[in-house]
Amino acid sequence: MTDEIKPDTLQKLAGLAKRALEIAARNDVLGADLSSTASGLGARLHRRSAASLVDAVRVMNCYRSNLIEGHNTTPREIEAALQGRLESVPVLIFAEK
Repeated sequence: MTDEIKPDTLQKLAGLAKRALEIAARNDVLGADLSSTASGLGARLHRRSAASLVDAVRVMNCYRSNLIEGHNTTPREIEAALQGRLESVPVLIFAEK
């Protein structure tokens, strides 16, 4: 077994690295555009509409974060917790392994 990397493998790696940099640059532009567009939208929304949207996005973010962390919660449970109504949500206890 040798420690040499074949030229075609190096070429493929270089191509992948170039593509990754292109995607990262495009994502930076898209992120800035999204931020600018969201700011413009937020400035034109009625106060109550904006507040409702903030609440909905907060619940969605919590829900997705919980899924990523392996917690099985529902948006209804998250809303109850955010409103301080935990007594209306069944309590699930997870034993540590």
